[in-house]
Amino acid sequence: CGLGWWVAGNEMLLCDGPGCVAQWHMACCDPPLTEVPDGDFYCPSCTAGNQLRQEDCGACVACLDKPKFGGKGVRKARCMHKP
Repeated sequence: CGLGWWVAGNEMLLCDGPGCVAQWHMACCDPPLTEVPDGDFYCPSCTAGNQLRQEDCGACVACLDKPKFGGKGVRKARCMHKP
């Protein structure tokens, strides 16, 4: 935003996108956020086309290692079918 202001309740969110260093005030998000999101936060550039929000395929080697698909969670890799 470039305003550089911070007040309680307008925390700075750091993008969790791969290699992204974007930072957003909660009030600068569209729509503005009233709570810090649970889990990862992705800036508009990283979520363009919802590329990062695609569901895991559940069939590739990376997904089959994830606990939610019955794996041990050793590889720590993202779904191979996500862009």
